[in-house]
Amino acid sequence: MNIKEITATEANELLEKGALLVDVRELDEVQLTSFQIGGIENIPFSTFDDNYYNLPKNRIIVLACHLGIRSLRAAQFLVIQGWNEANMYSLEGGI
Repeated sequence: MNIKEITATEANELLEKGALLVDVRELDEVQLTSFQIGGIENIPFSTFDDNYYNLPKNRIIVLACHLGIRSLRAAQFLVIQGWNEANMYSLEGGI
């Protein structure tokens, strides 16, 4: 499995074209530093496997976390669950 890791600039370009940003940080992390854009889905990594099923399969998804490790794991999980690997991106290095 080869999930693409992308820069913040590349992620922003995808978001401007309709991609969905999924923040997998825990709620306390989100309270410390939040994204300055709208339309973000927050699904904490600790509960991701119980709450991922409503994510669209027909949209590009950019996953983000603090360092880029959990987002990569969440992207891999989605691919295993049937999401298209070509539509899956992880924010390189986190936020």
